[in-house]
Parts: sequence; C-alpha cells; structure tokens
Amino acid sequence: MRNISAGALLHPVALGAVVLLVANDHVLKRVCPGWLTGKLSDFAGMVFFPLFLQGIWEIAAKASGGFAPSRRILLAAVISTGVVFSWIKLTTAGADAYRYGMALLRWPMRWAAGNTDGRLIPCAFTQDRTDLLALPMLAVGYWIGAARCSIQRRRTPASALMP
Repeated sequence: MRNISAGALLHPVALGAVVLLVANDHVLKRVCPGWLTGKLSDFAGMVFFPLFLQGIWEIAAKASGGFAPSRRILLAAVISTGVVFSWIKLTTAGADAYRYGMALLRWPMRWAAGNTDGRLIPCAFTQDRTDLLALPMLAVGYWIGAARCSIQRRRTPASALMP
C-alpha cells in the first residue's frame, strides 16, 4: 500500500468510505430517504476524494519517472476538495458546474447504452448549506494520507543505505 501509486486508497477507512458512498447513493437514499442519507455521501466523499486526487498525482508522477507520497500534494488535495465542495454547495455557478460536469461524465455510458438522443442532461442536485457539516471529515482523509507519507519518509533513509 505504501510503496504503490494511489496506495492510500487501499486503506480500510478509504475503502469503507467508497463502499458507503456507493451504497448510500444507489440503495440507502431510495430505501430510507432523509437527512442522514443526505449527509452520508458528503461525509464519505470528504474522506475519499482528497486521497483520490493524491492518487491521480502519484500515478502521473510514477508515469514520469517515480513518486513518493507527498504531504504537500495531500494538503493541496484536501484544500482543493474543501474549496470546490463549498463552492458547489454555496453558489449557483458551482451547483450548475456540478450538475453539468456529472452529466458530461455520464454521457458516454448513456450513449453506449442507447439511452440518449445526444443531448447533455444535467443531473439532479440538491444545494444544501448544511452539507458543509461534512468538511471536518477532510481531516480523516488527511490523517490517512499523512500517516502514509510519514512512514514512507522514515523508510527512505534506511533504504538509501541498502545496496
């Protein structure tokens, strides 16, 4: 986990966040709609998404010659996630960007399944300021990624001495 690109995504808490996000969005919100299911995905996303961004950076870094887990990249991912999430939840422009961005991501699959006439159909989105209660969960994502960076850093000098 520690020596592979995007390894933080394999942490049990990160995997749990992904499972919760998918289960909540595709099952729980339909079976038991309400305040709690409205927040669960936000909480899970705040744990998962910074690690996902860090993983993308690590994969790109490895493709260009190597990588090491980086606290600087992790911090940038955490801050970016918080800023964009807040923008989406607090502004009309952010909400529209999300609705159309998700529509764009879904369009190829809809087209392949024959479920579109070629138009981009924005997804449903509920803008709720109370979703910002999920922002402290960014600390969990940071904790997972930072622990990985610390362990990697402690191992580097010892491994450098090995032939």
